Amino acid sequence: MIAFLLGLGAGIVLGILTTVVETSRLAFGPLAFYGNGALIVPSIGAGLGIYAIWTWIVRSGRARGELLWSALGLLLGVVVAAGLVVVLIAPIAAVTYAVYVPLVQRGTVIGAAVLTGLVLLGLVFAFLMPPLAVGLIVAPFLITAMRTTARNAVLLGGLLALVLIAASIGVPLLTARR
Repeated sequence: MIAFLLGLGAGIVLGILTTVVETSRLAFGPLAFYGNGALIVPSIGAGLGIYAIWTWIVRSGRARGELLWSALGLLLGVVVAAGLVVVLIAPIAAVTYAVYVPLVQRGTVIGAAVLTGLVLLGLVFAFLMPPLAVGLIVAPFLITAMRTTARNAVLLGGLLALVLIAASIGVPLLTARR
């Protein structure tokens, strides 16, 4: 139940932030974050929320079913607060996590290469389908966070934030016509 409430709270905060940014005049150079540009907020925020809550659930030994409850809470919170649906991020992260955890737990070089490849694939999908990109990028960070110390998991969260921002802002800026 606490995982659902954490997800719900995170979703409500994301929804409120999205609405605030959507109605603002926030822009940096060619990037306008107001209007449809505000969709970057739930995209990055949902990825970070899933990373933080799921890392806490798994590292604290809580039931794996709470992963689903937290994702549902996050989804409901965003929908209630902003009317947005960020449906694909959690399922893609969950499927990727479930498929690749056994491979990475063996500590193979192939596992590390696959996780790096998933992040790179996520950066490519940043152009085509951002929720898919976020799901692909979050999963390798989740898998790595399960195998490290709590301090390193927090540092990985910061690195994840940078990668999500790069995927959401940096990659499109690099390809924007001047």
